[in-house]
Amino acid sequence: MGMAQQQAAVGVLERWGLPPAKAAEVSQGVAEGALGREQRAALILQIDSHLADLFENPDNRFGFMAMPNHNPFFEGRSPLSVISSGLDEDLEGVARRIATLAGQGSGLW
Repeated sequence: MGMAQQQAAVGVLERWGLPPAKAAEVSQGVAEGALGREQRAALILQIDSHLADLFENPDNRFGFMAMPNHNPFFEGRSPLSVISSGLDEDLEGVARRIATLAGQGSGLW
């Protein structure tokens, strides 16, 4: 499942607007961190699943990640620009906030 999940995550990142090379980089992470590649891919796919629950319109589902967000965590940045750092804590932070928005999180926004 690891390679298929990784490829699926890269595909999602590309649909959100990242070029293929950057999508591969984000799905793998930029440094040795607590999250492995499979965990990063799972978080990306989880975000996509939550967005599918939130939005019926594909333009909204795939466009949301590129929209500026003015909540404190994002500070005017888009979720996609935050996860583009490749850092585990940024991906986890976005995943938590999207899960909360979809009614699946702990209320952290």
